[in-house]
Amino acid sequence: MPYWIDFTPGAYRKLQKHLRLEDLTDFLGNYAIDVFTNAVHGVLPADLRGDVWVDDFGVTWKGAGVDRGSPGEHPLTEPSLKGYCFPDPDDSRRFSHLDSFLAQNRDLFVVASVDFGLLFERAWYLRGMADLLMDFYINPAFVEDLLDHLVDYYVRSISHVSEFKGIDAVCLIDDYGIQQGLVMSADMWRTFIKPRLATIVAALERHGLIPHLHSCGNVTELIPDFLEIGIRMLDPLQPEIMDVREIKAQYGKQLALLGGFSTQQIIPYGTVDEVRNHVENLLQILGAGGGYIAFNSIPLQQDVPLENVLAILDVVKNQ
Repeated sequence: MPYWIDFTPGAYRKLQKHLRLEDLTDFLGNYAIDVFTNAVHGVLPADLRGDVWVDDFGVTWKGAGVDRGSPGEHPLTEPSLKGYCFPDPDDSRRFSHLDSFLAQNRDLFVVASVDFGLLFERAWYLRGMADLLMDFYINPAFVEDLLDHLVDYYVRSISHVSEFKGIDAVCLIDDYGIQQGLVMSADMWRTFIKPRLATIVAALERHGLIPHLHSCGNVTELIPDFLEIGIRMLDPLQPEIMDVREIKAQYGKQLALLGGFSTQQIIPYGTVDEVRNHVENLLQILGAGGGYIAFNSIPLQQDVPLENVLAILDVVKNQ
């Protein structure tokens, strides 16, 4: 069964120190790897970024250190695109690292991402979460305009990504859920997000790239919609809030599943035996009949005990 165990920079360094290895590629033995093409500046390692940084969309991020931080200042302070300039999706600097990256990872399943936020996420990064959610109701024309510009950015980006041989899938990163359900109503999602997500998925299919959706939270209600528009891979399947057994039973023959790791509870706070049992059970449930990649989905954080990290690796490597 293929597996893909990912780390934040701090967690990766902790494992490096323990193993006394600079490069953990061979030790990990992952079957897949991701690469970002979201900005001219790229997704900078946290230790090179500083506490405050500005991405190519003009969003200011604060509190970086162990990850990218959180949006602190939003450039769209009014419900209007007047005076705002989107980054250039055709800037060749965004893709200049891909040839060498793909040459080094030719034997792996490569998942590219054109941004670390897609439609809803990138829109609220630009506008602010509360303001955007109100805009859905009181400024719908603005929301339509903003999302349409984002679709154009991603479709054009995908056309460039497709020119590089060796990329298998593109991850569309857009969190639609919270612990209890969806951030917005399903009807609202279907009105504003679904048709535009379908346009992006269609662009991927035209270029022979597999559409992979990452959406945190309980998005169970939307899985039939994901299938309808052509999503073929889905993560993270949070087991604290989603019934992974039922999802496998209903959709496992139509959708490749990734994740299912309890990164909120068992992985950071469980005993070694609890972690081992949890991962072993996931492999049995989600791996039955194929169609599953053992994946922690959210990179393992620096506070995950080292013995739990090693337990995960032992299970997936010796299944």
